[in-house]
Amino acid sequence: MTPFTTLASCITGKTDDACTGYPVGNFGIAAEITPNGRVFSRILYNPPVLGSGLEELARGEFMFSCDGVELADTDFENRQVSRLFPEATAAYSDSRMPGLLISASFLAPIKAYDALPCSIPALLADFELANDSDTEKRTSATFKFYLDINPDKITMINSGGFWLIGTAKTKIGFNGPISWKGINGGIQVTCNRIISPRSKSKLRFILACHDPAGFYADLCPDIPALAEHISTNWDQFALDRAEFIGLLPRTHDDQVNRYLRWYLAAGILLTRITRKHVLTMGYCELNQRDSFWTSWPHLVLWPDLERRMIEESAEFQRDNGKIPTTVLSLIDRADDIDINEYFNLRIARYYEWTGDLDFVSGLWPSFKRSMAYLESMDKDHDGYLDQCSYWGDWKDVWGVEGRKAAPHFEFLWLAVLRSAKELAKKLHDTDAAKRYTELYERSCAVINADISDGGLWNGSFYTTLWYDGREDNHVQEDQFVGPLYGVVPRERISSIWKSLEPNMTDWGVRDTYPYRERFSHEGGDYHNGGVWPFLNFADAFARFVTGYPEGGWQILKRVGEWDFEKWGDYMPAEFLNGNTGENDGKPIQAWNADYHAAVLFGALGVKMLSPTKVQIAPRIPDTESFETAITIPHGTLDLKQSAAGSLTIEIKSNLRSKITIRYGAMTSKSGEASTSEQIGACSFQFTEFTLNPGQTKKLAF
Repeated sequence: MTPFTTLASCITGKTDDACTGYPVGNFGIAAEITPNGRVFSRILYNPPVLGSGLEELARGEFMFSCDGVELADTDFENRQVSRLFPEATAAYSDSRMPGLLISASFLAPIKAYDALPCSIPALLADFELANDSDTEKRTSATFKFYLDINPDKITMINSGGFWLIGTAKTKIGFNGPISWKGINGGIQVTCNRIISPRSKSKLRFILACHDPAGFYADLCPDIPALAEHISTNWDQFALDRAEFIGLLPRTHDDQVNRYLRWYLAAGILLTRITRKHVLTMGYCELNQRDSFWTSWPHLVLWPDLERRMIEESAEFQRDNGKIPTTVLSLIDRADDIDINEYFNLRIARYYEWTGDLDFVSGLWPSFKRSMAYLESMDKDHDGYLDQCSYWGDWKDVWGVEGRKAAPHFEFLWLAVLRSAKELAKKLHDTDAAKRYTELYERSCAVINADISDGGLWNGSFYTTLWYDGREDNHVQEDQFVGPLYGVVPRERISSIWKSLEPNMTDWGVRDTYPYRERFSHEGGDYHNGGVWPFLNFADAFARFVTGYPEGGWQILKRVGEWDFEKWGDYMPAEFLNGNTGENDGKPIQAWNADYHAAVLFGALGVKMLSPTKVQIAPRIPDTESFETAITIPHGTLDLKQSAAGSLTIEIKSNLRSKITIRYGAMTSKSGEASTSEQIGACSFQFTEFTLNPGQTKKLAF
């Protein structure tokens, strides 16, 4: 198999064989269905093996014949293709096959709250061949599978009503008798169907992989068992996917809704689950920084996986409290700063979402050791964590060595301290609460001080302190974590967003601008002014939270349009060139899945205030209408905003228990028993009420 990260044609849209994205996929496998109708043209495999990345398993194409005429899927005159992760459909017809209409749907098993179906590396194609003529039609479907297979290893099996051909690890086939033969570079398998006049025939196709280390292997110890399981649960898989899609947040903006689903693929395709481990992959390992931003959807849709990743990370903690740079596989640098910060924030985030204090209590010793390590990084005891090498935070390239303090990891420290002191109080650890409060107050005062007083604030934005004392006028997007976590004075927030205006391009916000001259990369490249989708979406998240939604919507739409549609590759790229907007870096970067957080927690303003109370305050104008599910730990709420005439809000509870809702409508219109509140540049009307299971509440403004 070919390591996916080496496939240049998948990185850009510049070749004749350019990738067009993977609309069908799960934790184990993904497939390209191209806009022009080629099915399974590229197949990615996520092996349950630590230390490896995504692999290109094979390429493929379908052929269909009717009464002696054979056409490839892309040769039909009429092709209608719909692609939006995690589903794709296609329809084919051609005057050379009069009266025949072929429709198809494609999926890889995916289910919220259940990792088992998501782990199954299988692609399912459901074909319907409709004969709209008055004569019988002799048809066939053929799949050409361009996988280098040793002919001596090929076997055929019949399981679950499917005839399958291939090796012990990978098989293809149909739900009917097949014929097969070797072709240049692979094999092809054919299934025949005779269709009576004015009737239809169903045809199902499976491509399945199997590895004894797979999470599914206990249930399905080999491919025959896997085929049987797929056959039995085929219709349920389709229902599971529909339910999964229904849980995704939606807004008034169709463009944003589409991009959310494509960016969600980044986090799903790069989730690896084995019998023993689960991780979201930075490149091919669990990196706290990458995984923190990647796993916002996991927190909501697979909280047990998020919990397990936190536990795994704690298992690798060093005696000095340091969390290794990466685990599964292990990379351990001596003096990272943000790795431990993200580990602690991840524990705090899990508690804030689930309210599971027992989980935090069990990890509290690890949390405190991590805090001790971070505190030890204040080498001169001045309130700053001190960067030692260039491994301080996500900007880990030549040119950043020599920094003493940078806004990103200093603000993360404040966010950690703020969470730590509150968790310590919850756990009745008075000594820790006192210590973390003292550290927070001291570091908050130091970091937020003016430059002239030794702080990071230059009057317009937060800047970098260098050991050599150089003046730094470069505006860095990653300072957004200060506003996001509420550790900067509110009156400075609008100035931060204004200072980032020169960083903005048609394709998103450059991470640094003006470009640095003494740096490992040219201006506009990588950490010197590249447009990083994950960073932009976290930035948008912060703008929504702080009450500056206009910039948030602009970012979500600009980056998605250029990352996906401008180049046509629909690949969630590592970064875009700051000068040209071209896709660059790794072809799929998992942490771009934080688009989901920007929409659910940012644009829709969802926040758990307690295990039995949720705040919902959409940053959506009162002139817009939308409907969405709001997914919270206990289940879902159905939310509908109607702007026809007066503003009306309707919320229905699908929960099994009572829930208190603090709802904020972004409007200046008053409502019954509502109170006004200003958040940033936005006016809200808040109303609090309680819903019983099945109950609906209507609000009018």
